[in-house]
Amino acid sequence: MTEIEKYKIFIEDIIATNNGDTFYNSGAEHASLVMSKIFSSSNDIVRIHCGNLKGDVCGDKEYLNSLDNFLSKKNTQLHILMGINAQEEMNKSLKKTLKFFQDNYDNKLKIKITQKTFSESSGNKVHFSTGDDKSFRLEYNTEEYMARCSFNNPKTNKNLAIAFDNLFNNDEVTKNLILE
Repeated sequence: MTEIEKYKIFIEDIIATNNGDTFYNSGAEHASLVMSKIFSSSNDIVRIHCGNLKGDVCGDKEYLNSLDNFLSKKNTQLHILMGINAQEEMNKSLKKTLKFFQDNYDNKLKIKITQKTFSESSGNKVHFSTGDDKSFRLEYNTEEYMARCSFNNPKTNKNLAIAFDNLFNNDEVTKNLILE
């Protein structure tokens, strides 16, 4: 069994047992797997704050399939908040999937761009994602994809979701992105 297969079993066990522990991960492959599981374990809303979606994480087949399955569920929403030049850098397969949902389903997918970023008290820039009202992945080292994650931590999820929504809904510092 490969290391990533073992990691996948570890993540699936955390989800199945409703374990609220925080765990750590690093590397694009682990990040992609956790994001895939956030999509597959969510039924309402996923929020993603990132610098770009160029493919190190989101170009993975399992990520793309999980995203497509999530967006195909009834009454789900995906909100993405990313850097100004992110559309030019976006992974082509991901862009195709997102464009399909943006073009064909009202209010299913909202993408905004901004120059604003989030950072920890230490000053490190962070990226993060939340799933429904309990899962999160908080990336504190964006170069190495190092993150704290949980699939059952409503408190941290809520804090991240509030911070995300406050910026996402601020039209003074965000701009809607229509994929071309």
